[in-house]
Amino acid sequence: MNSIKLSFIIPIFNVEQYIEKCLTSIYNQCVSEDLFEVVIINDGSKDSSGEIVNKFRLLHKNIKYFEIENSGVSKARNLGIANSSGEYLSFIDGDDYIISGSVKYFLSKGYSSSKQDIIIARSFTNQKELYHWPKLNLNLSYSGYELLMKNYFRGSVCGTFISRELILRNNILFPEEVILSEDTIYITLVMINVISVSFCDIPMYYVRERVGSASRMYSCEKLFAFSKNIDFLLLYKMNSRLTEEQKQLFDFLMYNIISNATSYAIRLKYYNISKVYEFLRISNVRPLYQLNWKICILNNSYYLYFLLNLLSCKVHPLK
Repeated sequence: MNSIKLSFIIPIFNVEQYIEKCLTSIYNQCVSEDLFEVVIINDGSKDSSGEIVNKFRLLHKNIKYFEIENSGVSKARNLGIANSSGEYLSFIDGDDYIISGSVKYFLSKGYSSSKQDIIIARSFTNQKELYHWPKLNLNLSYSGYELLMKNYFRGSVCGTFISRELILRNNILFPEEVILSEDTIYITLVMINVISVSFCDIPMYYVRERVGSASRMYSCEKLFAFSKNIDFLLLYKMNSRLTEEQKQLFDFLMYNIISNATSYAIRLKYYNISKVYEFLRISNVRPLYQLNWKICILNNSYYLYFLLNLLSCKVHPLK
């Protein structure tokens, strides 16, 4: 029987200021190193990130370390999945960290032996909780579809423990051709295949918001790259035999990608709505499952949808 309960998969790229705290937070959990492994993929860092990792490798024998040419976070994570051994996989970004005592709590309460497909812990940033679950019964487990019906949807894999067996059985990989919202795509494809999701009521993951991170750098090139997201999803749907419930989850994923791209265009102050409509392949997207009034508007008019998002922008982009 596999004794490794957890695999922490960490892609790193130029995070020399943060990776030491990230790794220290894992090794300060008061948990036997025989129960977990740390799989680190250096995605072509040009700074001293690799040197810092090597110092930890001298102290800890449960680190698997790989160096690749810069290829993006999706390829790095897929390499981590392929070289993992734990019963559950937990993805951590190199500039984030996990909260003290959370892993010990997770293991001591038997979550790793519960045979759940996904176990979700609490995530925070700047003292604000992300993806909170006020309307869920923590004593129950849910399918991905049931969570959607209860208005629970998350756009990040971080802060979760995902069954490695589930990932391998369904061949769920990060889309390597996608450079934006890859987390949203991946976690939804996981949710489409899950039967049981439970919640671990413990603060576990801390997201560090930093000005220089890739997610906060806007460009027209990145905006147009959302077309690859839509192409990936349309191809996935064409090649998959989805149940009606899975189609509803998939539709909501499609909506989130369109919503993310629209918000990105507004932040970039790119107001050529016809061009956005064109590269998002809106004409090829069938009417989405209507969960809210915004989807209803999107199904009828993307132009109106874009304008409503523009008007509701908290920091008005025209200023």
